Parts: sequence; structure tokens; C-alpha cells
Amino acid sequence: MSGFIKLNRKFFKHPFWNEAREYSKAEAWLDLIQQARFEASTEIIKNKVIEVRKGEVPASRRFLEVRWGWGSTKVTNFLKMLTKMQMINQRQTSGQTIISLVKYDDYNGLQTKDKPETRPRTNQRQTRSKPNIRTKEDKELKEKEGETIFYRKFAHLKISHDEFDKLNQKYSKEKIDDVLDSIENYKKNTQYTSLFLTANKWLKKDFEKEKDSAQKEKVAGSERFRSRHKV
Repeated sequence: MSGFIKLNRKFFKHPFWNEAREYSKAEAWLDLIQQARFEASTEIIKNKVIEVRKGEVPASRRFLEVRWGWGSTKVTNFLKMLTKMQMINQRQTSGQTIISLVKYDDYNGLQTKDKPETRPRTNQRQTRSKPNIRTKEDKELKEKEGETIFYRKFAHLKISHDEFDKLNQKYSKEKIDDVLDSIENYKKNTQYTSLFLTANKWLKKDFEKEKDSAQKEKVAGSERFRSRHKV
């Protein structure tokens, strides 16, 4: 049997997945896949600006030890095994370990999206409904018919997939989702009229704050270095 199964990313927020336990190797591998960035992004990790490419996971061994409930040796051996099997590559940047999934597109590429069948199956009618594919033509048709496709909506606020894509050009999906969650839980969100503009403002504010914090830490580190090496 080949092909794909659909797994909504909300699964990884479910109590079943997040219960305290020791991960199996299969769960650890699945965890790397779901953590991998599906777009290149600039992230601030431990007060350092890190460029993360598509299909990469910024994760130290210590982070994985805690996350998977494993010991240091088990994590090291597992990553070595994945590297030997040509499933991952690893690199270091600014003191941060970056894990790269070699065949990331096999798991999260375009082929995982629904595709219409070229021919109907035996005994199926030619007139059956088409799969819901988010192509440009499909969206335009639905908009003409009064149906809008949303990436997220709650209360009186909503953000379309196109608007999400614009934000995703600058920020990671995880960061955008976190901000959308914060806006949804914000008691005064009734004062907002555009979820896209509000999310963009919050994301920009958070990014500038983190960038400023990273710069201050860099300056402080330089001053500490000069202080230690005064003649």
C-alpha cells in the first residue's frame, strides 16, 4: 500500500500526543517531521538570530532529550543512525544545532495535497463532486459564489489563506499560530476589525522586541569579554 494519509497538525496539540512519556523511535522521527519548517524563516533562538531553511529543525540534543524523554547517549545514537541512513543532515550555526530532513518534500511537499483523479473508479458516476483543492481558479470561483476560504476564524475576526501566506513570507507558521491564539484569547479583541492587520502588527512588535533583546545581549556579551581581557 502506498500514498498518503491526512494528519491535521492539531493532532500534535492533543493530550494524547503531549502526555508525558518516553518516545519510541517512530514517534521521535514523526516529531522531527512535524517540527520541520515548511518555509525558510528568520528566528531568534537564545537571543541569537538564526536563519532556518525549509525542511530544517533547530534543536539541540538537550532539547530533544527533554522532549523525547531520552538520555544523551540515546539521542546521539539515534541522530547518528538517521544520518547514516541518509534521512537527516546536521549543521551548526551560531552555536545552534540545525537538523535538516533530507527528503522533506516526500513528507510535506505538494504531493500530499488532494489531487483529482484522472479517471473515476469503476461503478462511480462521472458527475461526482470534485475534491476541494485550493487552486487559484477554485478560490476565485468560490469567492464569486459568495464562499470564502479562511485559514482561521473566530468571533467576528477571520484571516484568509492568502493573508496567511503574506505573513508566512516573513514569519514562521508556529509564530503566526501563537499570535493568532493570543489574539483569540485577548479579552479586548472586539476592538479589532482586521485579523490580518492585527496579527501583522503583533508579529512585527514581537520580532522587533526579540531582535532588540538579541542586540542588547550581543552588546552586553562584548562588554563582558572586554572587561575580562583588560590589560
